[in-house]
Parts: sequence; structure tokens; C-alpha cells
Amino acid sequence: MESKQKAGSSWGAGAEEWNSLPVFRYLPAQVKQQVTDYGGSSKEQVQQLVMMQLGLADFPHAEDAADALAVAICHIYQSNFNRRLMASM
Repeated sequence: MESKQKAGSSWGAGAEEWNSLPVFRYLPAQVKQQVTDYGGSSKEQVQQLVMMQLGLADFPHAEDAADALAVAICHIYQSNFNRRLMASM
């Protein structure tokens, strides 16, 4: 349980820089919320919606690939939101 808490605490939302490149971190619930509109979605639900949003005939067989695609979708949505928010100020 302790290692799970340590891993979870390292996934705070926000951006940092690594080697002058921005690094963005999202909580699993944030990714699920952006992809499925529900932060408590199952892995299977996320995979299905990733397939639908990207027009894939089949989901990626590697779980890490499906997760990476979900995070990329989340980042696109979040970046667009942040851009609109900054433009309105």
C-alpha cells in the first residue's frame, strides 16, 4: 500500500520542465474524465472510446499503447481548454 501511495502522490496535475521540455502529468481520473466524460470509467470503457474517437477498427493490443493514446487525447482536450481560458482573460 505504501508504494501505491508514493506512486499516486507523484502524479499530481500540472506541468513541469524536463531538459527544457514541458512535462504534463494527469491523474488517471482526469484522463478518464476527458476521454469518457466519467472519471470512474473502466479500462475497457476508456479503450472503447479511444477506438471511437480515433476511428480505429480494433483497440491497440498493448495496454500501454491504449493508455498512451488516452493520455494524448486528454492532453489535446486540456490544452484546448487552457488556450481558450487564457484567451478569455
